[in-house]
Amino acid sequence: MLVKTIIKTVSSEDEESNRFQSVPIEIIATIPEIKDTENKRIPISITLRHVNDSQEMSKLQCYHYAIPKRDSSDIIDVPLLDTPNNWISEVTRKISISTAKKYHKPCYTAWSSSEAMSNGISPMDQLYILKKCINLLDTLIV
Repeated sequence: MLVKTIIKTVSSEDEESNRFQSVPIEIIATIPEIKDTENKRIPISITLRHVNDSQEMSKLQCYHYAIPKRDSSDIIDVPLLDTPNNWISEVTRKISISTAKKYHKPCYTAWSSSEAMSNGISPMDQLYILKKCINLLDTLIV
């Protein structure tokens, strides 16, 4: 199984509308190297983390898994590690489900940040982050 990994940093300043002032987020995506039509079990992995200048260590806050049902458009999803922060939990869930549905492959989505970042920073728009993740995957998956 060959995979490729790409890292992209996004921030709300990328857009003309600067409604959401927040810390930039790094998206790390790992996908199968070759589009394998026979093996749909090779997962897509996405990790999101706050980019900060502090020396504080990031830790895994949330980890979500989604898999498409065979011969159906339904998606089964489960949080493997949940967080009391509803915003982080929802954004990882939405990314996992959307990715599994669009590419018909299992998807793991992780959120990593320091405790201070996940509790004290106003978050970016969820749809903006979801759109950036899907756009990044679109450029990688041929």
